[in-house]
Amino acid sequence: MKTGKRKTQKYMSAILIAAMSMSHVTGVWAEPVNTQEIAEEKALSEEEGKKQEEALPEEGEKLEEEVLQEDEEEKTEEGAAAESVPGVEEQKEETLEMEVPVENEKITVVRGESLQLEKPESFSENVTWSAKFLKKDGGFLRNAGYSKIKRELKEGETDGNRMAGDASAEHLLKITADEGGNAVITGENKGNVVVVAQDDQGKTAQWKVEILYQSPSVLPSAAEEDYGKIRQAWKESLIGKELSLEEGGAEVLEEINQEAETIWNSYAYKGQEECSGIPWTEDEGAKGNKNIPYKDDAVEFRPSFKKVLSMCKAYAAEGGKLYQNQDMLKDITKILDFLCGSCYTPKSQTDNWWTWEIGIPKDLIPALVLVYDGLTEEQVMAYTESLYFFHEGVINTASTHGQGYREAQGANIIDCSTTAVGLGALRKDNELVYLGMLASSETFVIQNVEDSTQIAGNGYSSGFYPDGSYLDHIKVPYLGAYGIEFMKGGAKIPSLLAGTPWKYPEQVQENLESYIVESFGNGMYRGMMLDCLKGRSVSRPASSNKAAGREAMTVILQIADSFSEEAKNTTLSSLKYWMEEDEGFVDSLTGAENMAIKKKAKEILEDSSIQSQVTPIHKSYPLMDRAVHRTENYLFALSMYSERIQNTEIMNDENRFGWHQNNGMTYIYDADEQYTENYWNTVNPLRLPGTTVVPVNIGTGKPDGSGFAQGGDFCSNESWVGGTSLGNYGISGMAFSGETQGIAGDAPVSYAPELKGKKSWFMFGDEIVCLGAGITNKNMELPVETTIENKKLKEDGSNRLLVNGEETDIPVKEANVKELVERSADASGTSFDKVSWAHLEGNRAKGTGYYFPEKNTEIQVRRGRTTGNWKDIGTFEGESTENYLEMWVDHGQNPENAAYSYVLLPETSAEETENYVRAPKVSILENSSEVQAVYHEELGITGINFWREQGGNVNGITSDRAASVMLQETAKGTLKVSVSDPTMKNQGQIQITIKKKVGDSILLDESVTCEKTENSVVLVFDMARRNGRSCMAEFKIASD
Repeated sequence: MKTGKRKTQKYMSAILIAAMSMSHVTGVWAEPVNTQEIAEEKALSEEEGKKQEEALPEEGEKLEEEVLQEDEEEKTEEGAAAESVPGVEEQKEETLEMEVPVENEKITVVRGESLQLEKPESFSENVTWSAKFLKKDGGFLRNAGYSKIKRELKEGETDGNRMAGDASAEHLLKITADEGGNAVITGENKGNVVVVAQDDQGKTAQWKVEILYQSPSVLPSAAEEDYGKIRQAWKESLIGKELSLEEGGAEVLEEINQEAETIWNSYAYKGQEECSGIPWTEDEGAKGNKNIPYKDDAVEFRPSFKKVLSMCKAYAAEGGKLYQNQDMLKDITKILDFLCGSCYTPKSQTDNWWTWEIGIPKDLIPALVLVYDGLTEEQVMAYTESLYFFHEGVINTASTHGQGYREAQGANIIDCSTTAVGLGALRKDNELVYLGMLASSETFVIQNVEDSTQIAGNGYSSGFYPDGSYLDHIKVPYLGAYGIEFMKGGAKIPSLLAGTPWKYPEQVQENLESYIVESFGNGMYRGMMLDCLKGRSVSRPASSNKAAGREAMTVILQIADSFSEEAKNTTLSSLKYWMEEDEGFVDSLTGAENMAIKKKAKEILEDSSIQSQVTPIHKSYPLMDRAVHRTENYLFALSMYSERIQNTEIMNDENRFGWHQNNGMTYIYDADEQYTENYWNTVNPLRLPGTTVVPVNIGTGKPDGSGFAQGGDFCSNESWVGGTSLGNYGISGMAFSGETQGIAGDAPVSYAPELKGKKSWFMFGDEIVCLGAGITNKNMELPVETTIENKKLKEDGSNRLLVNGEETDIPVKEANVKELVERSADASGTSFDKVSWAHLEGNRAKGTGYYFPEKNTEIQVRRGRTTGNWKDIGTFEGESTENYLEMWVDHGQNPENAAYSYVLLPETSAEETENYVRAPKVSILENSSEVQAVYHEELGITGINFWREQGGNVNGITSDRAASVMLQETAKGTLKVSVSDPTMKNQGQIQITIKKKVGDSILLDESVTCEKTENSVVLVFDMARRNGRSCMAEFKIASD
């Protein structure tokens, strides 16, 4: 017997993970042949498809079905988190004597381990080695296109940099050939492959290789009952426990059975010995791509898996008339024989990868969990075979994902981790459950920015950050979409693993608390998710801010009881307030899976010991260019963009008019619930409140291979975007320009390359001061406009507008949103000059006042009746018409150093507005492209944005660098100072000199030092690693 050497190479594990590697192909191996002549490859018969649509969420599906996008490749260094991964240690190089594997032998190697393979003695010296994937029919998996041809490539075809041929598996197993014709294989990532050796005479040999993530010896010790605990917990999360005994449970049980019975009766082969074709004939051609056969189109056959899941729920729901109905179970297995034997099999994907790798597992795994006790082991293995295959990029160049094999991020890791846990529980696979725990626990972290100067170039890893930001897709704030999906896993996976050997580290629980308190606690208003945190999902009618808020509340209800006392009290107070404000929330909790959640919600509402409240706060999110200003009466949100954050996200044909959603857009949340229904499909996207833009149709670029628009989103070249805060007050600023930085993979975007300016917002208790300066543009025939307001009005449009106390009579102009974008409709307004104040009546709220500090201010006002279809901005149908009032400042064509100033007075009556104007509490100290500063007399607060790199001086306050500064002289005789570096480029210091005599310091952040002189104080703020966060100092004010 020949012997060889097995080498374990020195390596460090990556955070990994993903779900990545959670791919197995166990069970798909054809019987290998020792030596064979290479046969001619069969010609492929399928016709070339047209441009393929990517899979899209169904109307009415929860957000988990709507998260259909491709996460970008994670930009973390190999080995960054090895020390934090439980049970994984740095491997030392060692050499072990072992037998050399012979052809046909099944080989197991651990990731990082190397092993020598010897060619058969009958082979010539000229041998080619490769790693491939075997299909069920014994052939090799072939490459698929991903740009224009979203199917398996025919012989001779190319698509981008891909060519027709067998898909390589060398991202899982590296092969290095030597001069003697032999090879060394090294495990790269978990999976199953076949190694193929071929000599120049046409002889071939194969070895089946399984790559393990790590040695089984370091996995937790697991028993049969541990897998059973996971399956039982999952089952109860789907159909409850003793459902018929719960309040309202009988009705839910009846609904489950009626739905299943209707589905079963419409099954085309009911009661027959086999399912010999499409299970539900009405599904053929109803979804997916008409150019792709049913068996190869996951979007088309996924509805069958959903119907099977409904049948499985009825089978498993004790007390129902279909409970453990053997005839139905027999049909379920026949349907799965067809779906998992002919459709969902290891093959090249078509259209959107998400349906294959995430979507179908969301239906198939719970279905199998529900009927597990009625299946044989052989059936379980057969039905889960492809689940081992379709995970994040395992098929590499065969995948329709342009990046091939990659690690997932954020919400997609959590989805894949959930799949791994379920798959491991079904197949009793210790390593898969472990990987699911490991991948998710390494994802349930607080991300950090090591060097903020690199963000513009590298973007962000997906996840939650210390300032409460949730970022995804490299540079997009996404708390209200991917963040919710992420948290669904945070609620689900820990509950599945509780009481098992795979339980989470304690740090995970602390992080989950932080996500809820710091992010969701400040990212919602009256149970509604803030729209500026929802990304492109604003273009989906079923994903309103209220719907997203309800999803978030549902998740929070599931995990709040596990929080520490302080976090629990804070969370339950907010949750009770939100549920009281959203009176329909509790009734929206339908279905067996929500019975326990609904019961918990009612208990909180009825618990008098829980105080219902959400306290005022000002929260700056420097990492995602957002600010939230919450008072007792309203919430003001601000959405900006920079070189670090995109102007919007336009993807998969969604949010096609969203160009200016982050261009300083201001939101006022009050009783009017302005943005909840039919706002985004009907609002004029070129006049979003708070923005200063050239009203030009930027477009969405040329559609990609899916036929969908993907362009029109970009970053700016500006770094000065951010702000600072003092207590419940704050200021923000945004340097803006029309010069764009394109998104990787998208075509360049042209907007207004000569446009530039500075914008600031000063957020106090009753008012928000809005300033603009240095507004300049060149070489364009369109005006520059600053939109003050774009308010959706009552159904009859009767809201009163007062200007300087006088009633206005403004004609209503009808238009379609597309006409407004193309500027083919009349978008002009009625001009009002010498305006000092205005007031717009609310729908249910008091209304908003507008104070104009500058004399001779001229504004434009337009009443519009606008019609828009959701199809205009996304992928769903639904037309509506809404009344709007637009108010803006027209800076004219190609202005030079234009400026504006106005004060928003939310939740203010006309009388209160007029009284405020007579005695305004604020004064503008400076409004230039160098400094923008405001003083609030009643609060004693001065807010200053120093724009120049060398700083500036205003009102006895000097900065030597660009900075955002707030000072407050309090009623207690102290001086508070807050300073930040919004550019995030200053790794040195900011020096602030204040002409004020001060005494002893009360508070000095560790990054602050001070030097006092006779009549002033010099403060030095260290900005290194602050990532845009504020530094604080407080002193006693010295008496003269």
